[in-house]
Amino acid sequence: MLGLILSLIIFNVDPNPNAGATGYTFLRISPSARTAAMANTSIGLETNPDIAGFDFLYNPATDIINSNLSLGYINYLAGISLGALGYGQANPLPFLSSGGVGITYLNSGLIKRTDEQGNELGTFTVSYLNLNAVGSRTLMNDQMTVGAGLKFLYGSIDSFVGLGSALDIGLRYKANPNFLVGAVVKNLGLEFKAFDTDKDDLPLDIGVGASYLVSKSIVLALDIHKPTDNSVLFNFGGQAALNDYIVLRAGYNSSGKYYKTGGAADILSGLSAGLGVKYSKYQLDYSFTPMGDLGRLHHISLSLVL
Repeated sequence: MLGLILSLIIFNVDPNPNAGATGYTFLRISPSARTAAMANTSIGLETNPDIAGFDFLYNPATDIINSNLSLGYINYLAGISLGALGYGQANPLPFLSSGGVGITYLNSGLIKRTDEQGNELGTFTVSYLNLNAVGSRTLMNDQMTVGAGLKFLYGSIDSFVGLGSALDIGLRYKANPNFLVGAVVKNLGLEFKAFDTDKDDLPLDIGVGASYLVSKSIVLALDIHKPTDNSVLFNFGGQAALNDYIVLRAGYNSSGKYYKTGGAADILSGLSAGLGVKYSKYQLDYSFTPMGDLGRLHHISLSLVL
C-alpha cells in the first residue's frame, strides 16, 4: 500500500496496466532545478559546463569541461524531500574524457503506523539512496560522446531493506554546431535483495532526444521516452539567456495529464518554469512545477566551478 501511495503522490498516475509495477521510482525525480524547469528535457541537451555535476544523471554521455560541484534540494509533496550532490571532472582517467560521482537521497518524513482498525501505533519512515559513478569518452573529433553509469540502490521501508544495482548507457551526437541528438537506456538492472519476498523490477526507461540552438541565447529541446511501466511520454523545454547572469526556462511534460482531477488547477498540470542566476563561479537555479490539485513542487540547486 505504501508503495502505491508514493507512486500516486510522487510519480506518474497512468492508466497503463503496468503503472506502479516497478520499484525505486524515486530515480525519476530530477535533482537539478535547471532540468526540472525545462520539464526534465535532458537526453539530447548539450552539457552545461558550469553545472555538469548533475547532467550525467540524465544522460551519462556528458562532456564535462570544468570540474564542478552541484547540490540540489526538492521540497516534494506530503512531507517528502530529496537532496542530491554531484561532482563532475574532465579527464579523471586516461581513457575517459569526463567522469562524475553522485548521491541522491529521498526521505518520506514521519508516516503514521496504524493497525487494521485504524488505531495509531507510532510512526515509521521510507527512504531511498542512489550512489552512482559515471564515465564518458568523446569520439569522432569530439562530435560524439558515449558514456555509461553504474548505480547502487538502497531502500528502507520501516524495518524492511531492499538493495539493487543498475546501469545507464547513453550517447550524444553533434550533427552541426546548432543541432544535437541523444539516446539513453536508464536503470537497466535488478533488485538483488527484496524488501519482502518478491523482488521489484527497476524502472527501465528508453529514450531519444534532440536540442536546437535557435540563437546564441535561445535553445529548444525535445525528449521522447518509453518507461516499461508507463505509456510513451514526451517532454519539451527551452531556455533563453537574458544576459550573462540570468536565464529563463520553461517546459511541458506530457505526464502532467495524469495529475488532472477535473479542478481549476488542471490547466497548469505538466507545465514548469524557472530561472538561473550566475555570478562568477556560482550558479543558482530554481524551478516551479504545479501538479494540479496534488500541490506544487519547488526545486533549488546550487553549482560552482572548482
